Amino acid sequence: MKTLYFIVIVFLYIFSFYVPLAGNSIYIAFLLSVPLYNKRTSFYFLKFTRASFFLSAMILLLMVFSYYAVATVAVGVNDFSLLKIYAGILVYGGIGAFIALVIFSNTEDEFIIHKLLYFCLLIQAFIILLSFANSSIKEFFDIFRTENSIEVANRYYGGGIRGLALSGSQFFGLSVLLSSMTYFCCVLEFQLKNRTWFYVTILFCSIVFLSVGRTAIFGLIFGFLFLVLNFTKNYAFFLKFLVSCASIVAVLIMLYPIIDPAIASKLNNFIAFAFEAVINYMEYGKFHTSSTDVLSNMYYSLPIDTLIHGDVQYTNSDGLYYGDTDAGYMRHVLALGLPMTCILMFSFYIISSYTRFLFDVNNRKVAFGLFFVMLIILHYKGEVFWTLLSETGLVIFLSVYGYAFRMAGLKSNSCTMK
Repeated sequence: MKTLYFIVIVFLYIFSFYVPLAGNSIYIAFLLSVPLYNKRTSFYFLKFTRASFFLSAMILLLMVFSYYAVATVAVGVNDFSLLKIYAGILVYGGIGAFIALVIFSNTEDEFIIHKLLYFCLLIQAFIILLSFANSSIKEFFDIFRTENSIEVANRYYGGGIRGLALSGSQFFGLSVLLSSMTYFCCVLEFQLKNRTWFYVTILFCSIVFLSVGRTAIFGLIFGFLFLVLNFTKNYAFFLKFLVSCASIVAVLIMLYPIIDPAIASKLNNFIAFAFEAVINYMEYGKFHTSSTDVLSNMYYSLPIDTLIHGDVQYTNSDGLYYGDTDAGYMRHVLALGLPMTCILMFSFYIISSYTRFLFDVNNRKVAFGLFFVMLIILHYKGEVFWTLLSETGLVIFLSVYGYAFRMAGLKSNSCTMK
C-alpha cells in the first residue's frame, strides 16, 4: 500500500496538472507527503541544502537571473517574465526535493524510484489511450486540462489525437518529461532485472506518447543506445525483444480490420502525425516534418551585441515569444546572451549531476552522459534547461534522491547481459 501511495504522490508532482478547487496537483502531492515527514527526512534535507553541488548550482542560477533583472531595467525593457519562472523553479524544486527525501526516508526498497517512474509512465499511457478511444472519457479528463492546450490539440486533424495526457505541461514540454522518465526506466531496468517484457511495455508506452509529441521517442532511442553500448554476448536477449515486438505488431495488424471505424479514422490521423517524417521520406526522399520546417526558420543570425549580452527580453508585451522564436537556444541567447546561456546550462548540469548516483558505478558516466546529451539535443527544439519547469522538477527530484542514495552509502545493483 505504501508503494501505491508513493505512486500517487509522484504522479501528482511530476505531471503537475490543474485540479479544480485545489489548484496545481503539486500542492496536493506536497500535502500528501507531509504526514510522512520524520527525523530522517529532516536530516537529509538539511544536508542537501548545504551540499556543495546544490549551492554551486543555485549561486550560478542566481547570477544569471540577477544579471537579467538588472540589465532589463538598465536598458529600459523592463520585462520580468523570466524572473517569474525563477520563482517557479524554487517552488517546483523545493517541493520535489522534499518529496524525494520523504520517499527515501520511508522505504526499505532501495530501488523504489524505478517502480515509481515506471508505473507513472504506465498510468499516463493508459489515460492517453482511454482519452483516444472514448470521447466521454476525454471530456472528463478535459476538466484537468487547460483551455489553451485543448484549443491547440483541436487544431491537429480535428482533435482527438493530441493533448490527451493528464498533465499541466502538454506537447513539447511533456515530451521532454516523458523522454527523461523513459530513459531512466530503461537504464535502471538494465541494472536490476533486465526483463524483455519490461522493454516491450516501454516501447508500447513510447509509441502511445508520440501523440504528445514526436520528441517523446528520444527517451526510447537513448535508452536503446545505452543497452547497445552495454551489449556483451547475449544475442538471445535482443532476439527475444525483436520477436516480442514483431508478435505484438502482427496481432495489431490482425485486429485493425475489426476496429471501430471512428477509432480507425483517428488511428490513421495518429499515424500520419506520429510518423510524418517516415512518410515524407518514403514519398519525397527526405526526413522532415512540419515542425522541423518551422524550426529551421526560428534560428537566424544575431548581431554581436546580442550574442554577448542579449536583448534582455524574454517575451513581448502581448505575451508572445520575443524574436518570434520558441527554439531553446535562441530564446536563451536573445534574453541572456551566449556567456550567460552557457552559465545557465552549466548550472543545470551541476544540479542534474547527482542523478548519476542512481546508476551502477560501472555505467554511471555513460548513463548520465547520454542523458545530458539527450537534453542538449532536445533544447535545440524548445527550452529544456531550467525554464521548462516540469523537467526541472523531475531532475531535482531524481538528483535529490540520488544524493540521499549516496549519503546513505547505498550502491546500485547491476544486472549485465551475460
